[in-house]
Amino acid sequence: MIIIELNYNNAYKWMSKNDIYVIGYIFYKNKVYKNEELLEFVSAIDEDKLENTIKEVDGCFSIVYKKKQKIILISDLLRTFPVFYSINNSDIIIKDNIMAFEKKELDYGAEIELTSSCYVTKDRTIFLNIKQLEGHQIVFINTKTFDVEKKRYFEFKYNFDNNSTDEEFFKEFDRLWNIVAKRVIMYLNGRRAVIPLSGGQDSRLLAYYLKKNNYDNIVSYTYGSLNNSEIEKKKKVAEFLNIEWHFIEYRNESMQKKFYDKNLYSKMADYCGRGFSVPIIQEWEAITKLLEEKIIDKECVMIPGFTGDFLSGSHLYDDIYLKQNLTFEDLTNVIWKYHYSYANITKERFEKINGNIINDFECKTREDLINRLEKFDFQERQAKYITNYSRTYDYQGLEWVLPFWSKEIIYKWLTVPLEKRYKRKLCNEFANYIYGDLMEYAPIYNKKSGPRIKPPFIVAKLIYKIYDRYKNGFLNFYGYFYFRTYIKYLLFTRKVDYNKMFAIHYIKYLKRVEKENIQ
Repeated sequence: MIIIELNYNNAYKWMSKNDIYVIGYIFYKNKVYKNEELLEFVSAIDEDKLENTIKEVDGCFSIVYKKKQKIILISDLLRTFPVFYSINNSDIIIKDNIMAFEKKELDYGAEIELTSSCYVTKDRTIFLNIKQLEGHQIVFINTKTFDVEKKRYFEFKYNFDNNSTDEEFFKEFDRLWNIVAKRVIMYLNGRRAVIPLSGGQDSRLLAYYLKKNNYDNIVSYTYGSLNNSEIEKKKKVAEFLNIEWHFIEYRNESMQKKFYDKNLYSKMADYCGRGFSVPIIQEWEAITKLLEEKIIDKECVMIPGFTGDFLSGSHLYDDIYLKQNLTFEDLTNVIWKYHYSYANITKERFEKINGNIINDFECKTREDLINRLEKFDFQERQAKYITNYSRTYDYQGLEWVLPFWSKEIIYKWLTVPLEKRYKRKLCNEFANYIYGDLMEYAPIYNKKSGPRIKPPFIVAKLIYKIYDRYKNGFLNFYGYFYFRTYIKYLLFTRKVDYNKMFAIHYIKYLKRVEKENIQ
């Protein structure tokens, strides 16, 4: 028996016709396809041309293609619309809501991984025997033999251009960003663009290029603690670009009212977690307030800046970039240190859970090894965790566009030599080249809170530090938790991070659901 149930999205809708299911949007040859037009576009592709066509398109989408004796699952570069499948005995089950599978048993190894890294790697999920479609992947399921074949249609691989000058790179990025901006404007079709404006480089770049291409229907916002000393800089970016800006203060009482409401949390956790990632709810409070105060409505389109920092080199860690004689062991150490840092997981446990997580890539040079590390980041952290931020938007009925994941932008960054990407060197110089006056008017933030009075005694300093992190955090994400819960995590784990707290809370919820289902 074949069961296909695809209906779990509050903003984009699954469209279906003749056993073809699509969701999202595609840019192809200066046209945007979504809804019925997307369905017609995909339906018109011959099966033997399907892979080549997917390689040519841009956008965020998932496709389920049932034909003859096979089912084909296709994702965009970062599988922004999750699809899950399970093959048991004589059943093939495909759904976009992992909680809707009848037989669910928590995978202990995946549970540890999620609390350590905030996501589950490879095609696994938090549940045994339920697989996830991965980024830039095509999965073929034979409906007679139940055999599964997987392939990737894109590879995150360096192609260094060592001949171009910085200015030539700047001019090419400027050309590409104008193309991407025009594409986004075409998608917006007059609707209001909503930009989460941080103090960093990426969100201001998006706002700049929309304005440069004469799109004025923009609203921006910043959220977090009033103690954030960078608020004024974010406001100044909006002032310089002449776009509307709002600040959403994160108040603990309001945040906790939602977080500890079991009904609200279960809906949010099921929708935003999907069994492979921590529910990324950092913007839950901000989006709720923006809608309640009618600053935005359901016709608006979210345009976040993630994850330009990764593409431009922010994850070229010193441990691996500065070391000349690299080995696979070095890569394993870096992944363990930086990607599994939210829990006190030993390296032995990490290796047992993941096996040879990075040994599927031929590495002959130092650059190959660094490339393999970034490929892991691209396929796992960016696809499974960072891009999952978009769930917060469509959970509340808002469409979104991800400009930084345009193929042209990715391909171009892959040509930039490592020394120009390290510490985002070229990116920062590009910003000064394109809008140096804006950079001077509103410098990049340094993530430091405002001045505090520090107690003179060691014990008092420790108590103050514990309280200050909770009460006056840069973005106040700890405000989702009761203070006593925060202290409890601190005492029992000795290493408090709001991502880890969100992960543990999510796992507890899933265990409670599993127990209720058994009873």
